[in-house]
Amino acid sequence: MRHSLKPFLLFVALFGLANGASLATHEDVNRNCTVSDAFKAFTCIFRFSDFLDKLSHLSKENKESITEFKRTCDSLQSCFDSVKCGHKEDEHRNVTEHMNTICTTVVYMYDDFGECMEKLEANNSTCFQQWTPLKKLHKSEEIDDEKLETLKKEMCTNIFGKEKCMKKEIIDECGEEKWNGAKKHFVALLKTSVPCELGELKM
Repeated sequence: MRHSLKPFLLFVALFGLANGASLATHEDVNRNCTVSDAFKAFTCIFRFSDFLDKLSHLSKENKESITEFKRTCDSLQSCFDSVKCGHKEDEHRNVTEHMNTICTTVVYMYDDFGECMEKLEANNSTCFQQWTPLKKLHKSEEIDDEKLETLKKEMCTNIFGKEKCMKKEIIDECGEEKWNGAKKHFVALLKTSVPCELGELKM
């Protein structure tokens, strides 16, 4: 994907799962978790690293990369499901739901939405060129709590482009159905990882 959505998808995946996944720490072990449970948790961490690697190398031109990403999603989902000790039920549900939302959104953008993205790239409108849900950061730029909150706020307001101009772009190039699909997946993704005010996502 030549457009700058990949950094956004990576950020949401990393932030959302890191924020929600309370895997077995020392405190968890004290809550009826075994050494085996802790080992499973560390296994999930390694699988999450593989998940991020597969996500970073996704290409709509390479169908095998999409298939591999789906396999990695299933593997990581199973891993999270196997580590239940130390979790409150709602915490575990949040992690698994977020994992599923990330995977379905990414697969949608690279598979079902791929042809539409090609049309948007070919048209290359000003709105599309400026469509950056996550602004580029300098390598030397540090991200503290205040900076993180600013990034989250910008994602909520920029998710559909300046003044939400991507709605018209997608409808004009790809039709109402593709717009509804893109909106559904992006809104679901933000709601599970970067909570936005309802008005910011209203179209």
